[in-house]
Amino acid sequence: MKASVIKCHKRLKERKKSMKKRTKQYFTAVTIAAMMVSSYGTGVPTMAAKVTLPRNAKVVVGAKKVLKLKNNKRVAKWKVSKGKKYVKIVKKSKKSCTVKGIKKGNATVQAVIGAKKYSCKVKVTVKAKNKVGESKRPSVSPAPEVSKRPSVSPEPEKTEIPVTASPEVTDEPGGIVTIVYDGTNSDEIKDIPGKVNVIVKDGVTEIGASAFEDCSGLASITLPDSVTKIGGDAFRCCGGLASITLPDSVTEIGQGAFYGCNGLMSIMLPESVTEIGFFAFCDCSNLESIKVDENNRVYDSRENCNAIIEKSSNKLVVGCKNTKVPSGVTSIGLDAFNGCRGLTSITLPESVTEIDDAAFSDCNGLTNIVLPSGVTSIGARVFSDCNSLASIMLPDSMRYIGDDAFYRCSGLQSITIPSGVTSIGGYAFCDCSNLESIKVDENNRVYDSRENCNAIIEKSSNKLVIGCKNTKVPSGVTSIGEAAFCGCSGLTSITLPESVTEIGSSAFSKCSSLESITIPEGVMKIAYGVFEDCSHLTSMVLPNSVAEVNSMAFEGCDNLTSITWKGKVYGSVNDFFDSGVKII
Repeated sequence: MKASVIKCHKRLKERKKSMKKRTKQYFTAVTIAAMMVSSYGTGVPTMAAKVTLPRNAKVVVGAKKVLKLKNNKRVAKWKVSKGKKYVKIVKKSKKSCTVKGIKKGNATVQAVIGAKKYSCKVKVTVKAKNKVGESKRPSVSPAPEVSKRPSVSPEPEKTEIPVTASPEVTDEPGGIVTIVYDGTNSDEIKDIPGKVNVIVKDGVTEIGASAFEDCSGLASITLPDSVTKIGGDAFRCCGGLASITLPDSVTEIGQGAFYGCNGLMSIMLPESVTEIGFFAFCDCSNLESIKVDENNRVYDSRENCNAIIEKSSNKLVVGCKNTKVPSGVTSIGLDAFNGCRGLTSITLPESVTEIDDAAFSDCNGLTNIVLPSGVTSIGARVFSDCNSLASIMLPDSMRYIGDDAFYRCSGLQSITIPSGVTSIGGYAFCDCSNLESIKVDENNRVYDSRENCNAIIEKSSNKLVIGCKNTKVPSGVTSIGEAAFCGCSGLTSITLPESVTEIGSSAFSKCSSLESITIPEGVMKIAYGVFEDCSHLTSMVLPNSVAEVNSMAFEGCDNLTSITWKGKVYGSVNDFFDSGVKII
């Protein structure tokens, strides 16, 4: 009886096994058939092609570049994950994005599709100067021993520079060439070696976009009363331009029109100007005098403040190293002092409540700034690259600190977060290499610096969002935020408590002195750029729980020769990636 029951159970078990096998075979056959139907005409089943993004790309400052995802059918979220100062996204779709070069440097653009990230390193370069050959130069006088300066052939047909009945090109003392601009010949002018004085022909109504961009030899320009508009980037990076007189006919100054004109010392804004584009006078490092005609309806320079103030909003839109911000100004506009390297100290009146994006960016001579008690927010990159700023007192009224607000403030040593701050943007204190003291007001509801840890911790998530070289990560912290220690070059060693289960992208990027780190069991992923450029890191023990590692996690760790994982020691990063760990 017992034997027959056993035999029956055995047969039943075998039958179930057989049916399971047949079911599997059936579904396999159905799947293959479906694939073949979907690829009818090709004779082979189609497989999902791998989504790819170019690993590297180049773009010139001011130019645009399209980055395309191949084989992507899902919506991609695009972002500049690194180097927001150098490149920005101006257009995006699910399959591509268009980036524009802002400043020479390196950036990383990322496409996020679900849980996967695809990165492209973008190198931003400055447009190469034209190499002037003899054929492109104005012809030389037949008596070179008298003058080595370029001159023009008496026969107009032999010169590339257009001329009229009157002489359009003449030699001046000191080797300066004077030439007439007719609205079309800016390229020929750029090709002339040495210093150039330009006279704009009467009747020309507009200095076109980028007309004289990167014309380093431009010493002066004379504008007629017919000109009504200065186009975007028209005189961008014309470093030799010391002054310009804008006629009363000009109504519009385009975006970036005088960007990087670091030889420009004074501005006189006429009555007629009603529109000034963003970045119009950005990075004019030697600008010291700004005046606005008293009859201008849109702008003023009240109280001889050496600034341009928008009357309707009381916003200071352009400042310089000699600016004294007058009472009544309510906000400091976008890029208002950007690149004003001669600015060393400034006091903002109590009327100011807002400081817009990049307002004091790259003011590398700024050592002291007094923020009024009414300031509630500071925008993105407000003090980025202010590397002489050692300390700053944030008022109790402060509520919001924008992305990259203190990015690369290498002189900053201490920071105290007031009680009212409820939001701190990404990379806000990234690359503050000398930051050693971080405190959060004990009454802050969103953040704390528990146990005198010298860090900022988000209470609700127990995420450490900002650290420094003296940070001691307290127990209870569950994650290290994105770029939390980025650029902390003074950090030599750190131990993460057992409570930590997640490390955000670029968390320890550019910690160039980091020699050792203890990662607890429970951390499952080493994200993008976590240890990028940690050049002093020679060995690392990864917990057995790690299952995924980003391909860029150890980029630039040239001295990392020992990675221990699951009881095995790997002699290089490449050997570790060949170990079977999932690469993302």
